[in-house]
Amino acid sequence: MIKKTLFVALGALTFLGFAAGCKSKEPVEEPVDTTAAVTPEVPICQSCAMPLTKPEDFGTEADGSPSKDYCIYCYADGKFTNPEMTMEQMIEFLAPKWGEWTKRPDLSAEDAKKEIEEVLKGLKRWKMPEVYTS
Repeated sequence: MIKKTLFVALGALTFLGFAAGCKSKEPVEEPVDTTAAVTPEVPICQSCAMPLTKPEDFGTEADGSPSKDYCIYCYADGKFTNPEMTMEQMIEFLAPKWGEWTKRPDLSAEDAKKEIEEVLKGLKRWKMPEVYTS
């Protein structure tokens, strides 16, 4: 679970660079409390942790309806846009910008990796180890 301040800061994930990472195969100085409850009024993508704040942020199911769980960059037409991506690859992709997105510009990518791993471990996509392990 994500602390509300981290949750709000993740809103920056919607910039164009994020979209490219979810669709491609490329890939804390101070501890962040990731145990606080996520508020239901601000859901996050269950693949990448992007806040889903607008209708256009949501991916789509096979029938064209909005996904309840995934963002437009990670999920379209009822399937993941990059089904081969492992959690480790997602961490590598998110890490370089994590400090900026969480409003901690001094946070290095290397320091962000452990934090990102803890966030992703709680998301639906990464609770399917038989499908998404390296």
